[in-house]
Amino acid sequence: MWDAEKGAAHQAAYEPFVQSIAAHTTDLGRAELMFNGDSHVYKSDNPLSATDPLNYMHPGYDVANFHRIVVHGSTLPLEWLRLTVDPRQNANASDTAFGPFSWEREIQ
Repeated sequence: MWDAEKGAAHQAAYEPFVQSIAAHTTDLGRAELMFNGDSHVYKSDNPLSATDPLNYMHPGYDVANFHRIVVHGSTLPLEWLRLTVDPRQNANASDTAFGPFSWEREIQ
């Protein structure tokens, strides 16, 4: 959905999904975390934020309660994420936390 190398037509094909994610996340009103594996290089961001560098691919959204993690893929060294959910927490968005979610990268 946010793969710059694929071009505008590729992005346009994903627009209905992005629109649905944005609308449902806004309606939910709580922190929502999406795991994504397109590029297979770890990334922690919010491409639905107006200030995010990737927002140009799907402009017009500013969904503060959304956060995306692109999980690591098949390149070495292999890694995985250890996810913790603590409903009592409300962490600001960072590379390792968002709302009730926090995570650690575990490298094998």
